[in-house]
Amino acid sequence: MHDIISVSSVHGKREPIPLMTADDRKGSKYWKFDPAKVVAIVESTFPDRNAPFKAPEEIHKKIAQHIMDFFDGEVKAKRLPKNLTPLQSGVATSRTRCSSA
Repeated sequence: MHDIISVSSVHGKREPIPLMTADDRKGSKYWKFDPAKVVAIVESTFPDRNAPFKAPEEIHKKIAQHIMDFFDGEVKAKRLPKNLTPLQSGVATSRTRCSSA
């Protein structure tokens, strides 16, 4: 679980989060919740999956080009700033899904 923080909803007006080292923290180190809403705790012996990414195939390169074209169009239309502000992608597996009751 990552640091729980709040970020401005105004795109292009966000301040950098001053995290400079691996042990820096911003926000809460834990998640507050109502224990009465917990319906189960699932223990797992599955190891973390930190497998390396495979080399991109032609279809992946086409998808990436479509994304770059989209961002380019949004910048030209002035809906996004030229620096695109920080962008973040995420990768998850079926084992990392989380839902709440």
